[in-house]
Amino acid sequence: SAMSGGKNEFEYYDFSMVKLVQEMCDKLKDKIRIETVLKIYFADNIIFTDAGNRYKYDRLINTISLKTLLYCANKAEEANKLIAKKVTYALTNRFVDFDFDYVYIPDDIPQYHRISKVEDNKLLVEFLGSYNEQEIKDILPRYASLIKHQISPNQIVHRDFEVQLPNNVTLLGRYGEWKHSIMTHSVLNKVMNIDFNQAR
Repeated sequence: SAMSGGKNEFEYYDFSMVKLVQEMCDKLKDKIRIETVLKIYFADNIIFTDAGNRYKYDRLINTISLKTLLYCANKAEEANKLIAKKVTYALTNRFVDFDFDYVYIPDDIPQYHRISKVEDNKLLVEFLGSYNEQEIKDILPRYASLIKHQISPNQIVHRDFEVQLPNNVTLLGRYGEWKHSIMTHSVLNKVMNIDFNQAR
């Protein structure tokens, strides 16, 4: 397919997220400060960290969990609205065809967020939330045949409301924006449009 380049075998590297972060910190230690944010005051553009430092910023670019950001900014009410949802997987016939291994569905169609090609000419449809067999059949097109479904304990982030933040706070990435459907190219486009001369 276009996504896999026709390959059906890939090299797999097994390492933990902790190791990945540590490797990044080691390589960037002369260029970044590694501190834990304790409090953020949006009104004053100030951040307090566990190292006892106080930073004044012009623009804040957030890539950590939006929920954590809101808690640090004393916005617990909004943070508590951000709930990771379970995922329901539905195995179906190939009711639609496309040139890629998988496609993401826009947020304005909230019932399912991804469709993937699987073996034996079937599709795996991922639903945001917990759905039973009849609910899945009601959502899928009439010409789709449900083979089986399963509700996964794994959870993904999704929000259907706008978070009220100052204009000088930019949310970036899936967890930073709390939206699973954000694509890599969207993140890169957003980064390219940031004036880093004004982001301190």
